[in-house]
Amino acid sequence: DCAAGKRLNNAETDVESSACTDCSTGQYSASASASCSDCAAGKRLISPFGVESSACISCITGQYSSAASTSCSDCAAGKHLTNSATGVEASACTSCAAGKYSGTAFATCRICSAGTYTSSSSSSECFICPAGKYNANQATSA
Repeated sequence: DCAAGKRLNNAETDVESSACTDCSTGQYSASASASCSDCAAGKRLISPFGVESSACISCITGQYSSAASTSCSDCAAGKHLTNSATGVEASACTSCAAGKYSGTAFATCRICSAGTYTSSSSSSECFICPAGKYNANQATSA
């Protein structure tokens, strides 16, 4: 039997050091496992030892990952998370609409407050209305 964090490599020997090898990066195994497993998409590896519930944790709000990841990624400013279970930003993150903004790793876009605006999608901030102008509504563009 192989120790946790290892997989069977050579079943023809009784010596663990030659019969077992470490799991690959991003994988885990419980004790006596013949194979290693990947953390699911939307989770990251924290320990190669044990079962998924102890070896993998979910990405925090606003982050995404592919299967077998050791880290999670942030959506860029001006975008918000729509799918945490993918390793591709184009699939995980969506641009904020005009009148809304987001910083890095936002799970949702925020509405520009009264007196501010953003006239384009993918904004990372709202701008104060020019002198002599005022936007009384929230979530509107210039």
